[in-house]
Amino acid sequence: MIPAAFDYKRATSAAEAISLVGQYGDDAKFLAGGHSLIPLMKLRLAQPGVLVDIGRLSDLSYITDKGDHIAIGALTRHMRIENCDLLKKEDRKSTRLNSSHLVISYAVFCLKKK
Repeated sequence: MIPAAFDYKRATSAAEAISLVGQYGDDAKFLAGGHSLIPLMKLRLAQPGVLVDIGRLSDLSYITDKGDHIAIGALTRHMRIENCDLLKKEDRKSTRLNSSHLVISYAVFCLKKK
């Protein structure tokens, strides 16, 4: 099936993405990988008027030591987490989240230090 018509906006920063969603309200949906949203759109179970693409935002892909915790950005890929020297130093093991087998590249983490 073909999805309903929609506008496509590619955000160049997290701030722009938030601004776009604020501008379009409930009619806007974030698109990162599309592995969950696109099939729903094809079946017309989801019909957003605007897709705000955040999939290439580098400011949402990070692993940072915040002192009492390690912050991992929403678009940080699991492979980067698995190979991160900071996490290895902290003696952390990353694990795959319980999710669709297609959706394993994106997650939000906050690991508390011992």
